[in-house]
Amino acid sequence: MRSEELVNMSITQIKSKIEELNNNLDYLLEQKEQAYLMTQPKATQLKEISVIGGKRESIYDKYVIKNEKLDPAIDFLQNQIKLLENYLNKELKRISKYDEWEQKVIYLREAGNTWLYIACNTPFSVRTCQRIYSKYTNKRDVY
Repeated sequence: MRSEELVNMSITQIKSKIEELNNNLDYLLEQKEQAYLMTQPKATQLKEISVIGGKRESIYDKYVIKNEKLDPAIDFLQNQIKLLENYLNKELKRISKYDEWEQKVIYLREAGNTWLYIACNTPFSVRTCQRIYSKYTNKRDVY
C-alpha cells in the first residue's frame, strides 16, 4: 500500500483494510497448518495406496517447498497489518488532542455523515464543523 493511499483513507477504511488483511493472513496460516498436518503420521488408508508405478516423493519435502512459497506472503501481510495499526494508533492519538465536541465532529464526518447532520448533533454551526474538520485534515476545502 502506498503512503498516498494511506493518507487519504478514513479511520473506518483503515479498520476495514486491517480486517481484510487479517482475513488473508488467517487463510494463509490455515494453509500452512494444513500442509504441516500432512507431514504428521496418520493411519494408512488402502484406497490411497498407489499400486501402479508412480513417483515417490517425500511429504516433508512438499511441506518445506510449500512453506517457502507461503512464508514471504505471511511476513508481508504481518508487516502491512503492523504498519496500518501503528498509523491508526497515531491518528487516534492525534484526534485525542482535540476536545470532546471536536472529536465528535471528526468521528461523524469520518463515518460519512453530512455537514448538516453533524451540525445538528453538535453545538457548532455547519461552517464551524467544516473548519474543525479542515484543521484535522490540513485541507482547505472539505465540503
